[in-house]
Amino acid sequence: MTIQKQTDLENLFLVPNEIFGTTSSPLSATISGGAYEGMATNEIQLMWCLIAMESQGISFQPTDADRRMSILSRRNYVYNLMREQLSDENTARLTPFVLSVSLAAYIENRLGNYEHARYHTRALKKLLDLWGGIKGIRDLQYPFGLMVFNILIEIGLPELYSYQGLLRKLPQLRLKLRELQAWNYNLVSTSSLKKTRGTDKSYLGTILRPSDYLTRRLQAFDKPALKEYISYPEGPLTQGQYRFYLCMLYATNNALWALREKHTAGEIYLDSLVDATEMSESKGFILQCFGEKLPSLLMLLMIGHYAASSEKRDQATEAVFADEEAFEFVELMMLASTESRDVVLKALRSWLTSAAVTELTCLSSGKLDIVIEEIEDKWLERQNAEKLVPSEGRGGITVSMSHISTSPSLQFTDKTTWGTRK
Repeated sequence: MTIQKQTDLENLFLVPNEIFGTTSSPLSATISGGAYEGMATNEIQLMWCLIAMESQGISFQPTDADRRMSILSRRNYVYNLMREQLSDENTARLTPFVLSVSLAAYIENRLGNYEHARYHTRALKKLLDLWGGIKGIRDLQYPFGLMVFNILIEIGLPELYSYQGLLRKLPQLRLKLRELQAWNYNLVSTSSLKKTRGTDKSYLGTILRPSDYLTRRLQAFDKPALKEYISYPEGPLTQGQYRFYLCMLYATNNALWALREKHTAGEIYLDSLVDATEMSESKGFILQCFGEKLPSLLMLLMIGHYAASSEKRDQATEAVFADEEAFEFVELMMLASTESRDVVLKALRSWLTSAAVTELTCLSSGKLDIVIEEIEDKWLERQNAEKLVPSEGRGGITVSMSHISTSPSLQFTDKTTWGTRK
């Protein structure tokens, strides 16, 4: 290890674990340990994380001008390292390089260098194709693959679907929303039925279990921190906020649905979710999200995996590990109108927190038809717009590296304060 790299690592350890979205739960050690291990053995990841932290205002330099110069210097240095690794096709296929390209896209996007970020996301798409597509992220080294998911939720992935792929995904989207809705409706209505039956013991044998499950769930979501986290801000949301809240609410609903017959795993999931939420305070972590409490989608996804692993692996628990479905859900919903997104967000939240049928927000068949039509229309509109864009700059990884390395200018926009600590 070089003296500079050792110094960088020492600086990194000065930053609280909160930077990684880890302050609580048994998973904190896994996440922070994996992050530290990755950066200790991979200088590219280390440089990107240091750039991320300095861009947040967590500076190791005496003045703001020095901080910006440090960011620019690290940025040029890390691109030289990436260009060297790119010459080896085998290295480019490995998890560390995939994560490095993801971090590059993420950080350039946060710095306001949107064209540079777009080159990286196209390069990332090509790398993921080598792994078999978005589902291949499951095969990346744990937990680095989840870090890639966390990043993709924020920045998106262009050209994810062909038209044929889109047509296959839309019916799956409709079916999953209907399944989640039907299960939650039955859960709440069963609980309501139990209350209306009073002391009639004959009904307890068939409905005690789902009613108890609802009670445990509502108690968890009724805790102040978690209830605050499940709520999303009133008024218009930014694109980034839409992406995060759609994923967070979908992933939570999906995990509870997948573990509906796994009572031990369900309790572990709720307990871990509550603990991580109530114990977390940071807003300044690298893998940023927009919740006030639970630090990152990385933690949220890992809580689902942790709970599902407590049971024997089967088709039900397998659904918890299908993180690509949450990402695909977000990508599809971002093609719908803001009005449709708001309706779906409201429904997803109500399915988690409602104690009575009258409190549920239901998605009718007509509304789902509208959502599906909007997604398809927007996809076609984007494809037509893409045809009008010159093909130069779409060459993938090589174009990405060469373009950015010859354009070292660094932007700091008003939108990229990155939750600077006060």
